[in-house]
Amino acid sequence: MSIAGIILAGGAGSRMQNEDKGLALLDGQPLIHHVIERFSPQVTLLLISANRNIHKYRQFADVVLQDVSQENEYQGPMAGISECLKHLLRTNTEEDWALVTPCDTPFIPRDFGQVLLSSCLANNSFLAVAFADGRRQILHTLIHRSLWNNLINSYEGGERAMKRWFESQKPDYVHFDEQSESVCIEGLSNFDNINQVQSLNKLNQRLRGD
Repeated sequence: MSIAGIILAGGAGSRMQNEDKGLALLDGQPLIHHVIERFSPQVTLLLISANRNIHKYRQFADVVLQDVSQENEYQGPMAGISECLKHLLRTNTEEDWALVTPCDTPFIPRDFGQVLLSSCLANNSFLAVAFADGRRQILHTLIHRSLWNNLINSYEGGERAMKRWFESQKPDYVHFDEQSESVCIEGLSNFDNINQVQSLNKLNQRLRGD
């Protein structure tokens, strides 16, 4: 089955001192480079949602879309997902599923899309969300085409809370703690967000062996 991949890189960056976190360097490469290295083999089409540095992100993906915002205010991840889903519907792509991940989780499992898809197929479900580290990883999700317009319409109707939309759809919550690959860095898990300057600096120091 064909899966479109959506990487969310449109955050406000407030915890990164307003730096575009997808382009912040980890081990000498942008964070988004590390995500794509694990993510792109899982999808047949790659889209990035961003709200700045569009020209820089174009080197990483088939399609780069700018978040729809009002008065330049950050509208949350649902804006980016909605814009990407509209593009997929508008261009009538062959993909029937959309796999979503943020740009600041450089250690995502290399098979998390397949794990989510297997759960959907086994349970006749159209939406799956990763569950790891004791909580729902709402932005690591797989959404079937039959729900794309539902999410778009919810966003355009004023909904901004991803959790509320997910709960209304009764998704599969797929536990990854026991089945995902382990990260070879003590204290880190596959779904950890590197979204603060201090966290990024500490991780770079550890990778350098400082």
